[in-house]
This record gives sequence, C-alpha cells and structure tokens, in this order.
Amino acid sequence: MVVNYFSTKSRGVISLIQKKGKLAIIVGGNGAIYSGDYRRLANTPQRPDEKLRIVLEQWGTKIGTEALHQKLELLDPVAADKIEVQNMRRTVRALEVILMTGKLFSEQRTKKIPDQKFWLIGLSRPRQEIYIRIDDRIETMFANGLIEETKELLDKGLSANHPNLSAIGYREVCKYLTG
Repeated sequence: MVVNYFSTKSRGVISLIQKKGKLAIIVGGNGAIYSGDYRRLANTPQRPDEKLRIVLEQWGTKIGTEALHQKLELLDPVAADKIEVQNMRRTVRALEVILMTGKLFSEQRTKKIPDQKFWLIGLSRPRQEIYIRIDDRIETMFANGLIEETKELLDKGLSANHPNLSAIGYREVCKYLTG
C-alpha cells in the first residue's frame, strides 16, 4: 500500500530530524497521506486481497451498488450505517475485510494514537477561486487525454469501480463511456 510505504518512510525521516533538534515540516500531499501517517487504522488488514476484491466488485456490478450495500448491512449494520449506499469502493473494502478476517469491519477500525506530536495546517482559498481552479484543472485533464487514458485503463481490464479509477475525472469519464 503506497500510503503505508510513505508513512513508514516519513516517520523514520521525521525522527532523524527531531533527534538533531530540528523541526520537520511536511509540505503538500493530501488527506490520505496524513491519515496514513497520523490516524492509521490499527487493526484492519493493510494489504487488500486483489482476487477477492475483483470478485466483490464484479458481484457489486452485477447486483448493483444498493444490493451490495444491503449485504454489508446484513453482516455489519454499524459499518453499513457509516458507508454511503452509493460508495461501492468502501462497501467492497468493508466486505473484503470481513471476509478476510472473519471479524466485523466496524470493530476493527480502532485508531492508533500518533507516536509523534504534530500540527496540521491547511490553507484555504475563496470558494469562487476554488471553482475557477477546478474548472481549469478539468479542462487541462481533458486536453491532456483523460478520455483516451480512461479507455486504455478499462481496455486493460480495470473495472469502472477499481480504486484507481475513483479519482475525480476518471469516475465521470467511466460513466460517460458506458452511456
């Protein structure tokens, strides 16, 4: 798992910097990286079972997102209550963890206390500026071949529900390509 790799590496580097009496400053990244570093889920399996995930994704595509979510609700109502019905990726992950471990997903999501003190500072921009930046970014993505890239990934066997295609843009292009 990429986040796990980088969080492990970053903690080691941060420790070295702190031992020298210096302040470590981490710049950039996204919420997933900070979550991996500082709010890690302690008990859920870090490595997915790719074969099981593919089976669950195909099953979800066949029976529909709502029906798949209902299966999760039967197995783990607490987890199902916290996962949106339309969120196939998280529903699949919860089912995957339950099937891999034999334990409820909701009971495995205990948070680990960070081993280092930190400050997390976020920057914000005026809402209108954010909308303009998003529009510009989307235009650039399409100009750089987003549709062609998505077609290529689907042709290589990735399902539209694959986590790699859940990023903004890919999801919408998958819907466009499938009508």
